[in-house]
Amino acid sequence: MRQSLFVILIITIFFGVSFWYGQTADICPAPIKYKVGEIDQRFNLSQAELRDVLFQSEAVWENAINRELFVYDENSDFTVNLIYDERQQLVHTEDEWQMSLDKQEKEGKMVMDKVKEMGKQYEVIKIEYQQQKDEYEKRLEEYNSRVEHFNQIGGAPKEQYEKLKEEQQELSGLLKDLLFAEKGLNELAGEINFLGDQGNKLIDAYNENVKKYNEIFGNLDPFTQGDFQRKRINIYKFQDKDELGRVIVHEFGHALGIAHVEGDKSIMYYLMSEQSGPTILSDEDKKAVMMVCGEREDFSSEMRRFIRNLLTIFN
Repeated sequence: MRQSLFVILIITIFFGVSFWYGQTADICPAPIKYKVGEIDQRFNLSQAELRDVLFQSEAVWENAINRELFVYDENSDFTVNLIYDERQQLVHTEDEWQMSLDKQEKEGKMVMDKVKEMGKQYEVIKIEYQQQKDEYEKRLEEYNSRVEHFNQIGGAPKEQYEKLKEEQQELSGLLKDLLFAEKGLNELAGEINFLGDQGNKLIDAYNENVKKYNEIFGNLDPFTQGDFQRKRINIYKFQDKDELGRVIVHEFGHALGIAHVEGDKSIMYYLMSEQSGPTILSDEDKKAVMMVCGEREDFSSEMRRFIRNLLTIFN
């Protein structure tokens, strides 16, 4: 009888522990042993470079609670993979769009800067032209006044006549210069207007392409740069090593059992939109990892680690 009760007790404990482990196995299963898995060569990233990013990503979480949470192990069946699909292809397309937009913006700015500079030049020439015109009209008025005076008295003496004739020639020369300057001023104005129209067309085309760019790339979709699938972390999309690091830290968080948190600056926020620069945990991130993993390994964590090690041995 006692033997039967003992067997029943052992079976009850076994199933109880199995049920408990099944329900809690994903809660901070630290230290998580992992290794580099598949790296698509189109990412142009070596295994050594990826490992460096992985080690830096480990430290982000480990430094937050001063615990070893990850261990790199070539014998582990938990892998981190770089999977190339349409998402990374879209990144390359986005880069091409950005380069094209930058070029358009630069061209438009260069033209409008030229228009601005020519406009200043036009104003200087216009002032000089107006001064010359005013001086010409003053001299012409004075000349006409003297001619009219001599006509009223029956004609100019020979000496005065010669002076009037000489002044008439000077005024003709000044008029010729004024007409030439006016022509040049009008041509400059025409060139400025032409360049201004070209600059406006470039700016309009740039603004239209920016609108299209925002329609294609500006929508904020849920976190799609990577995912965690029990024994795999797959990375699909990143623009540089900084963003790769943020994606890995995010997926490492899920591997620890951390769900999405509030705060668009948080690493564990469900969108990767506002995070930039160095990968730093927000207060929400720190609170989440502290809640899941704590500052130290408690009894339940030790039990889960013990069971995982047993399962590893029997597998």
